[in-house]
Amino acid sequence: MTVPAQMRPGRVPVAVVGAGVKTPAGTDVGDLWENLCAGRPSAEVFDDDRLPQGAAALVCRVGGFDPAAYLTPIEARRLDRSHALAIGAAADALGQCRELPVPARRAVVCGIGLGAASTYEEQVSRLLEGGAHGVSPLTIPMVMPSSVAAHLSLRFGFGGPCVTVSAACASGAAAIGEGMELLRRGAADIVLAGGVDSLVGYGAMCCFMRLDAMSRNVSCPELASRPFDIERDGFVMGEGAGFVVLQRLEDVCASPRPLPSPPCLRGHAPPSRRSRARQAT
Repeated sequence: MTVPAQMRPGRVPVAVVGAGVKTPAGTDVGDLWENLCAGRPSAEVFDDDRLPQGAAALVCRVGGFDPAAYLTPIEARRLDRSHALAIGAAADALGQCRELPVPARRAVVCGIGLGAASTYEEQVSRLLEGGAHGVSPLTIPMVMPSSVAAHLSLRFGFGGPCVTVSAACASGAAAIGEGMELLRRGAADIVLAGGVDSLVGYGAMCCFMRLDAMSRNVSCPELASRPFDIERDGFVMGEGAGFVVLQRLEDVCASPRPLPSPPCLRGHAPPSRRSRARQAT
């Protein structure tokens, strides 16, 4: 069926009006950019007494992040670290916005790979050690991949579409692309989009080590993660969150207080098995 021209979303320019990050290379956009340009490494050796003899791996942890700046003590106990990172990054991004539309016109699109792996591992250990009564009743709300997007929607008053995207390492980028499409279709007037994951626990690390996917270059952490290098020997596990606030450029320009020359997104390439196969060849 041919879609009438007036109904096609087209390549409507989408502006980035806010950005927030909680990453191993910086917990705000300025620090992240400075550290990336300077090439400062953030990897460190994963030190856990439970690792088998001779096993070694690297991790990138978010340092300098204080959940108490965004969460009450009770909230922090009831959420996984991935929730805390996402809330912190999203709060910073939204703090840069000059105005928000009515809640029903606000959408959230969150990308996530495995999510609350450490919380799941902890609760399984409690189950095996103390039986069912040792498991937290909040386990499911903490480990569901969709719970991060739900928490963001509830916390920041976003009453429109609430979407979770899981596309492995491309989850965050795919979420931003889906956010663009929501704006182009007219399903929302503002979108909080981005991704989060926190997989630096013992169980997740062992799983990826058994997959033989992680770099063993522990003697030189600054050279361990080289995705496009012919001598790469694996990846480095990490954690972090990054979110942007998106609006149609025409809406930004029509605002009583428009941003001067906001960065714009004009297109995206959705992840697919076929495209990855082509890249692999």
